[in-house]
Amino acid sequence: MHKIPHIKDSRNAVVEAVRSRTNKNVIFVFDGHGDDTANVRFSGDRKADDLIREYIELNSEKKDITVVSSDTGITDLAKVCACSFVKSEDFWKDISSRDTVTPDKDVNQLYHYDDEKPSGLSNKDLKEFKKYFT
Repeated sequence: MHKIPHIKDSRNAVVEAVRSRTNKNVIFVFDGHGDDTANVRFSGDRKADDLIREYIELNSEKKDITVVSSDTGITDLAKVCACSFVKSEDFWKDISSRDTVTPDKDVNQLYHYDDEKPSGLSNKDLKEFKKYFT
């Protein structure tokens, strides 16, 4: 993530930004702890690189895998195993160039956080509120 401009360690923003720009099945692998989902994996006490290595080594359809990483150890393994690979920054440039989002918009603005404050009260809600609190 540190190789992609405008991303400030917001994993959710990264996931949403990539998903909104591609129709391919993407599995995200992050260092650290978190809640795994179908497409997001956390390495826990291990390195994310170790999980990526295992995924490549255990997958029988290596030619169908495209690894996105700027880590030379990972891209070298992808190359040896006949996987496609793309550097993180090149991947981001590619998917960003074909989106409809304003190019200078910060990717963190693309993610909708469920716990955000509502934008405001409707007139009906305001009248209801006044009825109880005035």
